[in-house]
Amino acid sequence: MTRLESLPVPVVHGGHEDSFGQERLIEIGVQYPEAWQARMMNSHTTYST
Repeated sequence: MTRLESLPVPVVHGGHEDSFGQERLIEIGVQYPEAWQARMMNSHTTYST
């Protein structure tokens, strides 16, 4: 995700949402891993035998 900042991307067409530019792409590139990590930290799955 960190490589997104260096890509010269004028427009992203994601498919289900409105198109967006490089600034939003970078925001997503920062927010997604943070949100994923938070979910992993908060998902204390226990298994019963």
